[in-house]
Amino acid sequence: MNPCSKNKRRIAWMASGILDVADAEALRQHLESCPGCRRYWQSMSELSERLVNASGLPQAEPTESFHQKVVQKTRAQESRTPFSDWLDTIQRLWAERRLATISAGIALGLVTLLLIQSFRRDGPPVPSESPIAVVPEPARPAASPPTLASYRRAAERSLESLDALLTRQAARNSFPSETLTISSLLKQSSDN
Repeated sequence: MNPCSKNKRRIAWMASGILDVADAEALRQHLESCPGCRRYWQSMSELSERLVNASGLPQAEPTESFHQKVVQKTRAQESRTPFSDWLDTIQRLWAERRLATISAGIALGLVTLLLIQSFRRDGPPVPSESPIAVVPEPARPAASPPTLASYRRAAERSLESLDALLTRQAARNSFPSETLTISSLLKQSSDN
């Protein structure tokens, strides 16, 4: 049979001789009716006697104030509630928040760097669940025939559109010996 959990400390203190007289008397009355606590008291008393009789250990007698401090601390420990433990945990975490903040900042920086590297290599990630719509290229207008009027219209829009038209014409009708330029086209049109 096991000892009562609320009496284990008090029994150990009584075996060590540091329990108050009133508490020791109340505990002795309890020992008469509880066989588990009585067995625990006997084992703690034997242990205490062995420690006292051990040779080679310096004999140091604790002061009364030491005993009182120990009793005060243990009573304070017994009177603690689960809320007290929770409050201690919150205070400890508050004290450690600086370390947590620095760690979170470093982690956020690393994730940001990894994402930047990923975008540079592959481009943005494409979600696999959404279907990708394929949009056909718009149909290009039929190439303008190589006439002076079509070149003038392109030139009136912009020089870039004229250049694009000439490049397309050159690619389609590559002349092996002749390079198509604006001056050569003007010369051809004046000859015609």
